[in-house]
Amino acid sequence: MTGRHPSWDCEFETSQLQGGPHLRVDASCKHVYARDIYAYAGNFAPGYATPQNIIAWAGIASALENVLIANGPVATVNSGVDLFSGPGTVAVLRDVVGLYGIRPTGHHVSYESSSSGEFRVENTYGSTTQAGAGVSQSGGTLPTKHAPNPPLRLVAGPVGDASFTRPPADGTLAVDTASKRLYVRVDGAWLWSPLNP
Repeated sequence: MTGRHPSWDCEFETSQLQGGPHLRVDASCKHVYARDIYAYAGNFAPGYATPQNIIAWAGIASALENVLIANGPVATVNSGVDLFSGPGTVAVLRDVVGLYGIRPTGHHVSYESSSSGEFRVENTYGSTTQAGAGVSQSGGTLPTKHAPNPPLRLVAGPVGDASFTRPPADGTLAVDTASKRLYVRVDGAWLWSPLNP
């Protein structure tokens, strides 16, 4: 195990990025269950300077779980994950975390415009140590189809980012059980609507 982080089954590291994703699973791949992955893009090879998508994920009946995507002091990352879901499938991301020295030029997760399937994205977020604005959590063509969600978080009082262990993504829902309100996070702010009695 020397030279290898003991909790990662697979590491993709480069300080000479030349293009293309570190991991690509295309729509012809079925039943791929990839987990415990570390992907690092530290710098570019001489003559290269275009930020890249680090993981391209489009597998059918597949899941990407427990992944850490990172970069160093150079903007090597366009999007952490380029995500596609084909017809009759569910694209699954669980615990896919970005820790970016320099924020991506795109998004942590970029949804492909040609997707026609459903999405299940859980505990997937990016953060940066770079001063200024944070990481754009998601972009591209935001999905209109999602697999059924788990129950909403119940909070006994007004809902805010402090109701979660880390800032949640826009679109996160929670219920204020004391005031009977449904909250949704939009553009970093929490909006609410009363629930019918």
